[in-house]
Amino acid sequence: MGEKITKMDRQPIISAKDVEITFSLRGKKLNAIRKCSLDLYDGETLAIVGESGSGKSVFTKTFVGMLDVNGKITGGSIMYEGRDMTKFTEKDWLGVRGKKITPFLLSRVKDLTEGHSLEANIKLVLHNAEIGAQIASNL
Repeated sequence: MGEKITKMDRQPIISAKDVEITFSLRGKKLNAIRKCSLDLYDGETLAIVGESGSGKSVFTKTFVGMLDVNGKITGGSIMYEGRDMTKFTEKDWLGVRGKKITPFLLSRVKDLTEGHSLEANIKLVLHNAEIGAQIASNL
């Protein structure tokens, strides 16, 4: 009989450990994210939910190198394909952003297509992103 594979037996696709993000605002430092960690494994779906202003978008933007110019990862690591994304250059991000990792950011529930399940909405976004990537590659 087949053996059951557990998370302990495999490596995460992406692993964020103790990530800290700071923004410079009017000459001061604002600690926006403090010691945030997660592991995402193949076949899993991750949804980060929370109150407005809790840091969901800021945290997830680090996975595609899209922090605002006044934002900086000041601690921790984000491992992807054996590399620490907190050390990526813009050239590194071009090989990942939109090709291997695509953010699906919703600003409000109204951003969802009414009458469709969340799964259907995500599939629609992914389909549209694929079409957009095809168009962009032909420019």
